[in-house]
Order: sequence, then structure tokens, then C-alpha cells
Amino acid sequence: MHPRKSEKRQGENEGENVSSWRHLVDHVRREGATKTFEHILTLRRENRELDRDRLRLEAMPTEAVEMTSARPGVDILIPVFGAARDVERCLRSVEQSCQFDRDRIIIVDDASHDAEIDRLLASVLDRFGDRVEILTNSRNRGFASSVNRGLERVRGDVVLLNSDTVVTSGWLEGLHRVATSASDVASVTPLSNNATVASVPVPWQSNELPSGFDPESFGELIRRLSLRLAPRTPTMVGFCCWIRGEALDRVGGFDVEAFGAGYGEENEWSMRAEEAGYRHLIDDATFVYHSGAASFGDRASELRRQASSKLETRHPEYRRRVAEMMNQHPLAEFHALLQWWLEDQGAPTSDVSGSGTPARIGLLTGRPPHRRYGGVECHVRDLESALAARGVATHLIYAEPRPGVAQTPGRPKSSRFSVCCAQRTRNGLRTLELAGCAKTMEDLGASERKVVRGASTRDEAALSHHAFTERDESLDARLRYLIRAFDLDVLHIQHLTEVWPAAALTDLSVATMLSLHDFSMFCERSDLLEFPVGRFCGFCRDEARCERCLGHGGHRGPRRTSFQDRRRGDSGTLLRTADAVVAPSRYLAERMGELFAELEGRDIEVVPHGVGRTRLTRSKTRRTDDLRSERASSGEFHVAFVGAFRVAKGARVFVDLVEQLGTDSSRRSWRWSVLGRLEDEESTRELRRVSRRRGVSLALHGSYATGMLPDLLISREVDLALLLSTCPETFSYTLSECLQAAVPVLAFDHGAIGERLRDVGAEELLIPLEEGVDGLAARLVGIAEGRLELPKAESLEQAESPDIDDVAPHYLALYSDIATRHSRIGAEQASEHASSTRRGVDRGGT
Repeated sequence: MHPRKSEKRQGENEGENVSSWRHLVDHVRREGATKTFEHILTLRRENRELDRDRLRLEAMPTEAVEMTSARPGVDILIPVFGAARDVERCLRSVEQSCQFDRDRIIIVDDASHDAEIDRLLASVLDRFGDRVEILTNSRNRGFASSVNRGLERVRGDVVLLNSDTVVTSGWLEGLHRVATSASDVASVTPLSNNATVASVPVPWQSNELPSGFDPESFGELIRRLSLRLAPRTPTMVGFCCWIRGEALDRVGGFDVEAFGAGYGEENEWSMRAEEAGYRHLIDDATFVYHSGAASFGDRASELRRQASSKLETRHPEYRRRVAEMMNQHPLAEFHALLQWWLEDQGAPTSDVSGSGTPARIGLLTGRPPHRRYGGVECHVRDLESALAARGVATHLIYAEPRPGVAQTPGRPKSSRFSVCCAQRTRNGLRTLELAGCAKTMEDLGASERKVVRGASTRDEAALSHHAFTERDESLDARLRYLIRAFDLDVLHIQHLTEVWPAAALTDLSVATMLSLHDFSMFCERSDLLEFPVGRFCGFCRDEARCERCLGHGGHRGPRRTSFQDRRRGDSGTLLRTADAVVAPSRYLAERMGELFAELEGRDIEVVPHGVGRTRLTRSKTRRTDDLRSERASSGEFHVAFVGAFRVAKGARVFVDLVEQLGTDSSRRSWRWSVLGRLEDEESTRELRRVSRRRGVSLALHGSYATGMLPDLLISREVDLALLLSTCPETFSYTLSECLQAAVPVLAFDHGAIGERLRDVGAEELLIPLEEGVDGLAARLVGIAEGRLELPKAESLEQAESPDIDDVAPHYLALYSDIATRHSRIGAEQASEHASSTRRGVDRGGT
């Protein structure tokens, strides 16, 4: 047991507690034994892992732990010598953050002989009575000796705190969480602007607070962004550290005899604790401001040299340990993230325009919204752009497949996907990628390899589907981290695809809105086409039929329906617990209400997808009588299949229709076009075969850019567009674009397309699904011959979908409503929890 006495001249000041660290860091750098943080950043930029537009993190963030007042009390030891203004600021911050019904402050005044200090300490003693203990040295004994004197009065764990610090909300709870994370933890040091290895934003140096921040707001940013890795460090940094009472009892206090002259006492104590089997950690989620302005003046260099020499003599491995830590730099990714964030984010912002509207919205989808997929991604991109134009910080959260990582049966989803968050800033779109750990088959444990490699084909399929339906905790953690890091007010869940299991989204600590886009929550075949016949299943619940459909093709396992039941159960829970549910059509809202009992009594808000306005090359208000006159003189009628050419969208129906009417021997001449991607190879082959028949005029345009369809319809003088989906559409952007061009649409009376055309009085253009090709052909001939009237252009114009700029305010109102309700419920639950905790403390005592 080392004596708790020291003669370090504290009077020039506690800020020197970090200087022995700096001396060693400078020494290691001079010897070239380590890479500097700047060198690490340079290498990352060369590898394009860190740039202005994208930051990729491999570290796996852990869950945030709820900070409660249930932690045990702790003694806070504050050595003081002069500097009354710093002491007053420090004590004020401590008073605001500790619990005086259990915490105790021990102040050791090292003979300040300062009237301001006397007045200040008397005021503190008067306010808090026996919760504050003040010890006064008769002569100046120095920092280490003053600390040892205070430690003699400590009853258990202690927090050593310099008097030139400012603590932030939750600092004690954060330090306690890390200190009690393992039994062998001796000390925990928080992050600070001036704490060498624990310095932020830039390590190894003293930092000013970033512009626009004070200690409290910067501490809040640190809590949000922290990856909560709690890395190991060779030694505590003495400006502020939580020290476990068990380690103190075993190791003793500071070595005053050897290090009382100044520098190195906390480093030497840390090494003794390590030799006794303890570890020292950094709490990378807690920030304590440290001014550290004073110095030893001309004596500093010599004192550092002497302390370093003594440390090396007593603990030869110390310098090597520090060099290893600098090379590994466990906080490198967090430092990079923090600097990347500060480059563009700037200081904290309030709600948009002070209106109370939520300022930070997350739009979650299963696939990258910038990739070409379909209506979901189109809606997400349009909504993000419209919200950003209104000053809302909108974040696109999605899962991106990792290049070169195969979707091996049994492989965790977290290894196959990165979780990304893209945000539009004043410098463009920036993306944070949380890559996680990519496991290969060889990386799997022995038991996992046995399960996968010993599985039959059907079992492998079941394992693969299991990976798509079960919760993946690392994916959950990354999503929760993004919600915390970007301080989201609302998470708007757009689509889950195969990545996000519904069960993972029912217990998030944020207001949630759920958009319905299709029937993927009811069936994994979201188009509801029954295989192998390729027809609409009618929302089948017959287990035998579902088994045959889902197992079609020989690559799907026999237990698919059990996963289907679990999928529906989890989806129902999400539908019930979401703060709001939105659908783009009445049809989808009504059908989902029929399919899920959990929606009974819930209002589903119907908000049509807004579309961006398209600049057309010519007027779209073409009169139907003019069209009829043109057809009568030319004898030609132009019909176009629009949208993706695949089975679900009616590709086979179109092939049969062209074959039936394309060789019509009457005076009528048909022109056929396909405006859209050719996605179904078999249907495309059949279409090309039919096109080679004599008398058939067929043009294949292929893909077109988003928003270009109205221009194509007009420039190619299309008389009638065909939407032949055999599955029930739930909105149809393609229909919206046809209406923009005022081009009539012939479609099956099915799903939202039937609903929307009926709303504009176009019942004559709707064909019952059961009539199939024959019904379509008869209606087409009637229209071409003038026996059936086409809707007037004016009525089609009036039926256009609302502009996305008209829809955005409606979403903002919904966001505000659910965020307010969620916040109120959260406050009520927090109040109940606090009352319960107080009752528990009252029963158990302090």
C-alpha cells in the first residue's frame, strides 16, 4: 500500500495531469514508432474510405443504455488551489448533474489563501450541508498529496475531478455504466477537448470547442455519435476519471514519494493497477470540458523528463504500451466521424422555422433509393427532395448489398449488407456507411459450419429464408445507432424488403410512421401472382396452395408457410404499434384492413403519391374529336404498353393481344409500342416472334428516364396507353404519368388503377379481369371505330396526382402530430419510471 501523501506543486496546476501523457506521445512520435492520427487520415483518404461525400465505418456500434437515476451514490473528489472563477464554474456544473440524496462532494483546498475561494466554499457548504465535505491543508502539499488526503475519506468508488473542468449532463451515469461493465475495470476516463488520447475532435492535442457549441451541447453531440466501444487505454488521464473502490483498496493511492514533485503520478498508479490485473477504459460516450490552461512554467520540461525517467525505470513496458495504443488508435473511426460531421453539420439547430415541425426525419427503405427499382424508390426520392427544400433534415436510411459478399444460406444478414444513411447538406449528398463485419463461411464458428454444410437442399433453403425473416441484432444496432446519431424525430418506414424484419421496428425509441406500398407484409410474393400459373391468387390463405406456390421452382424449402405465418404476425404487430399508417390509395388501405385484424379501429391515412411536374415538348390538351378525325383519315390507331414489361404487369396478355389484333384484316391499321424495360425474357421472345408476322407494326422503345414518359407519349402520338397488370396495383406512377400527358388508359378493373380511373369517370376504359384478352380486344376495336367515347383531355388533366410539393406539407403535419404524441407518451413513461425509482430508493435507503 503506497502512502497517500505528495508534494506535487498543485498550485500551478491540475491541468498538468495530462502533460506527462503529451511528453510521452511526443517522445514516441520523435522515435517514429507510431503513425500519427493525421497519417491515418491521409491513408484513409488515399483509399477513398474517408472523403467529403462518404464515410465508411467498420466499427460495430453497440446499443445505447438508458441512463437512469438508479445508479449508486459516488464520492466526487475535487482538489482546489486558487483560480476561483474556474472552481465556481466547475462546482456549478457538478451541482446541476449529481444527485445530492446519494452523491457526496469532497473538496480539498490545498492552502489557497484566497478570499474568493473561502467565500465560494462557504457558500457551497451552506447550501448542501453534510453532502459536501471540505478539507483544508495548512500548507501547500501539492496535487497528489491532496488527492491522497481526499481518498482517505472515500467510502467506495470515487470520481477524481480537476477544478478547471465543466461536466455535462449524464456524465456520472455514463462513467458508471462503463466502470461496472466488467469486474476488472480500475478506472474510466471520459472524452474531453484536452485529454491527449481522449481528446476530441482531434486527439493528442488541446482543442477549442467547435464554433456554436458550449460544453453541454457538445457533450450531447458526443453522446449521440458515440460508437460506445469503451476502448482500453494503458492509463487513465487524471483530469477526470472514475476509480473503482476495489482497485483503490488493492493498489493504494498515488506514490507521493516518487512523483510528488509533479507529473506521472496517475500514469504510475495506472501501471500498478494493470500489474494487479485491472484495466483502464475510455468512456467514448461522455464528454467533460477541461480548460487545462495553467502550467509549471520553466520547470515543466525538467519535471516531465524526471517523471518519464522514473516511469520507464519502474514500468519498462509503459512506453511500448502507449506506442501500441497509438498505432492501433481504437478511437480513430470515431475521431474521423466527428470531424466529418462537424465539416458540414455545424452547430445544433432548432425546429424548422420555429414552427414546432420535426426537424429531422428518417426515411427507411430496404434498397438504395438512388438505384432503379420502382415506385417505392421513386416516392422516397421525391419526398426527400421536397422535405429538404423546406429545410427539413431528411435522412435516407437503407441497406446496401456488400460487393463480393455472397448470400450464402445461414450467413447473417449483417454480413451481407451495409446500413447507410444519406443526407442532403449544403455541400451535396453525404453518406455514412456502417459496414459491420463481413463473415465468410470460413469465419463461421464450428457449430454454424456444421449446420450449413450438413444441410440438405431444402434445409439450406429454410436456413436462407430464416436469415431473411429473423431479427439480426447487429442490423438492429446499426439502425438504432443512426436514429440516435442523427437525432431523428420521426422514422418513416417506407419498405422493408428482405432486410428489415418487422419485429425489429416495433420497439424503437422514436415516433414511427409506416407507409404501405404493396402486399409484401401479407405475402413474400408481394405481387400476389400464384406460381406456376402466374395468376392473381385472390389473397389466398389456403395452406396447401400457398405451400405449392412458395415452394415452386425446387429452390425453396418446404417450411415456407411457417415463415409466412411468422411474417404476417410480425407485420401485424408493426401495423398495430406504428404511430401512424399511410397508404397511397383507398384500395390498399381497405384491403390491408381486411387482411390484418390488428388494423381494426385504426385510421389509415390515404395520401396519394405526389409526382414531380414534367416539362412537355408540346401541348397535352389534345381534343378527342381531333384524335378521331386523325384516325379516320389515316386509318391508324397507336396503342402502347407502358411500364416494365414483365408477367406481373401483363406482358403475356399484351403478347396475346397483339397476336389477336395485329393481323386484323379490316381497314383498321394498328401500331403497337412497348415503352418500358424488357424484364421478362420469355415474354420478350414471344413478343419478338409475333412482331415478325406479316402486317404487325411493333416498336420496342426500352427503358426511359424517370419523368420522361409523358413526353414520350406525346412525341410518339400515342392514342391509347395500356396498363394490363394482372396483380392488383396499389397506386401506379405510370398511370399518373399517362394522366399528365392527357393520354387515355385502357386497363383491367383491378386494384388502385380501377379505383383511380373510375374516379375520373373513365369506367368505359375498365375491363373486368376475368374477360382477359377477349375483353381488351373488343373494347379496343370499339374505341378505334368510334363506337366508344374516350374521356376528354380536360377530365384527364383534372385527375392528375397532386404535385409532390402539395403532398409534402401533409406529411409534415402528420410528422408533427405523431412526434408530439410520442414525446408526450415518453415523458409520461419517464415520469412513472422516475417515481418508481424514487420509491425503490426510499425503501432501500441511500
